[in-house]
Amino acid sequence: MKGIIILLGIVFSLILSVDLVDACSCISDVSVEEAFQQSDVIFIGKVIKIDKPLLTISSSDPMDIQFTLSKSYKGDLEEIIQVQTALDSSSCGFPFSENTDYLVYANLVNGKYQTGLCSRNTDLENAQEDLIVLDNLGAQKPTVKNENSNNKLDLTQALVMALLLLVIALLVVAEIHIARWIKGKKKQRR
Repeated sequence: MKGIIILLGIVFSLILSVDLVDACSCISDVSVEEAFQQSDVIFIGKVIKIDKPLLTISSSDPMDIQFTLSKSYKGDLEEIIQVQTALDSSSCGFPFSENTDYLVYANLVNGKYQTGLCSRNTDLENAQEDLIVLDNLGAQKPTVKNENSNNKLDLTQALVMALLLLVIALLVVAEIHIARWIKGKKKQRR
């Protein structure tokens, strides 16, 4: 029995010590016109709140960024907008800072706006080239892009499910060993 407990302890410590490695690699810079077509919403906003998750599994876990809307170039947006990005730039998360104005390109994925390093996001001070083009494009009627209804699991969900399956498997193995141990004890008493 002690051996099983020690084995379970070792397995769980190994699982908890595993650190997933992610790397961000953007294929190429897209033009403002391409980004306009590819994005569901484009807006200027000031970051008012950054909510990082309390428990993280990897650098690709999402964090919520809350903006106050200054101007929308594409999409019907509320005064307060929430956008998700990965926690770390190694997983293509954009490094937003509170109380800073940004030009944000985002897409609606599973009911939430998401963005990252590979979008054309930039602080407002460095957005002049984009703003000139967007002012011209904004006069055009934007094409409506359907939400990507891709129901694939993201990395975090897959890892959590794998951990749950592992725990269930370990519990089944432990139960089998305990049942055998109890059966052996009963035979010894006879």
